[in-house]
Amino acid sequence: MIFFVYVPLLASVLLAVISRPLVSRLPPRAAARALVGASGLSAAASTWGLLLLALTLLREAPPVAERAAPAALAADQPVPVLVAAAATAALSIGVYRLVVAVHSRRGTQHALQALCDRTAAHELVVVAAAEPHALAVPGRTGWWWSGRPTSPGRILVTSGMLAALDGDERRVLLEHERAHLRLRHSWQQALVDTAAAVNPLLRPARDSVAFLLERCADEAAADAVGDRPLTARSLARAALAGTATPQDSVLAFHKLGVPARVAALAVAPPPARRALAGAVVAVGLLTTLAAADATVAFVALVHQLLPTGV
Repeated sequence: MIFFVYVPLLASVLLAVISRPLVSRLPPRAAARALVGASGLSAAASTWGLLLLALTLLREAPPVAERAAPAALAADQPVPVLVAAAATAALSIGVYRLVVAVHSRRGTQHALQALCDRTAAHELVVVAAAEPHALAVPGRTGWWWSGRPTSPGRILVTSGMLAALDGDERRVLLEHERAHLRLRHSWQQALVDTAAAVNPLLRPARDSVAFLLERCADEAAADAVGDRPLTARSLARAALAGTATPQDSVLAFHKLGVPARVAALAVAPPPARRALAGAVVAVGLLTTLAAADATVAFVALVHQLLPTGV
């Protein structure tokens, strides 16, 4: 437990380091899936590891000290009290951040779905607003194991965005948002957002996944319209819509990662490298094995303290 309980945290650092270079070395869909899977496993394992570390504080509790074997109490503490206390604090903060993130996401999602339900029953929902915005609003689903939607996904677009684009560029915009809905990007983003909420070390992976999901939609739109230059031009026009000054244009471009996305559309997507994608997923699986080993060690520690059972 002394070593393996820390492996998920080290793996989180590794994912943070490799997430950005991975963007340009794998097709966006494969890279996003690998990072989402590895981040989810790493976040779960690191949270479980923090819980195990925090539970070692129970050794100091009077009920445990009274029943513990004297030899076990005399032995060296396998986890320093300061480390266990820090793990308890980190775990509490992570749980709080998770609750806040889930509540905020659900509130936003329900508000957008309610707006779409009130406005129209069609796929495209146009809102009269000068600010240029376009987003995919996933539909409501039933129980997670059924996967059956109870309401369809919608594309929410403001009139300001439509006015900024011509007919061909609007088609690219719609295909881009359709790809988000069809590929269920909202679920992937939700998972990696949750992972980063409980484990801030995974924030770079979360940001890379957000960029990769946009790249996936860009590639899907380019395939649908059969014109990569048109897709790149539409992306640039949509990003520039509503910007009044050159400074606003620069900020909009870099905030959305537009320069890198436009540059990516100028060349063919990276070749598929299954070994590389598998290696990223293996990092996540390693954290699961480490968490399992730490759990076994923790159970052994409990039996050492309380050989007759709790």
